[in-house]
Amino acid sequence: MDEGVFLGYVIQSHAYRVYNKRLMNVEESMHVVFDETNPKLQEHVPKIAYEEETLQKKQSAAEPKSTVENQLAEKKIQSTEKVADNNLPKE
Repeated sequence: MDEGVFLGYVIQSHAYRVYNKRLMNVEESMHVVFDETNPKLQEHVPKIAYEEETLQKKQSAAEPKSTVENQLAEKKIQSTEKVADNNLPKE
């Protein structure tokens, strides 16, 4: 059994992507045993988790701008619909 680093999940199947430290390559496997008792890993915050947190902060900061833009676009559509309704012949 080789030691590896968990990288993520394979999209097309139920397998894990793991970096094999002995072979120094990335493998896809369903047969993985996770050892969460290593004290060195418990103190270490993975870089990926930090990047994900940073990305979430950026997205939440961008949401109000997107919401305002969406509201403006919706108002423009509504005003265009009103103009189109006014241009229709009355029965």
